[in-house]
Amino acid sequence: MNRLLQLSLLVLFIFSASLRAEEVPKFISKILPPVPVLMTESGGVKVSYITGTVNENNSFSLCFENKTDKAISFTWTITNKDGDMLGTARMTLAPKSTIDYSNAGEMTELLIYSVDNDGNPADCNVALEF
Repeated sequence: MNRLLQLSLLVLFIFSASLRAEEVPKFISKILPPVPVLMTESGGVKVSYITGTVNENNSFSLCFENKTDKAISFTWTITNKDGDMLGTARMTLAPKSTIDYSNAGEMTELLIYSVDNDGNPADCNVALEF
């Protein structure tokens, strides 16, 4: 699937999700308290994932942590083991802050992926561009 089609589908998905706010899937961590698994760390940003479920389907959610004393803006992109883009977004993290499924607001749906559709999180790659 080419990138333009993927981005178009992502925009359509976000738009349709905003129209159905009451239908936003709820991510439930399998382990309480959640235990993040490190994916990458660069430029003071640590990216991890937490496994869980959405509507009883195995899922994972990305977590972004700013380890520095200053705000950091960056673009992140997650790809599966075949290199296909699963999601991307621009984000700004406040100093010493974390964004995950519990506090991402409108970005929540961009942070959650289906294991069945998107693959095992251990096989995915997250790239950060500052």
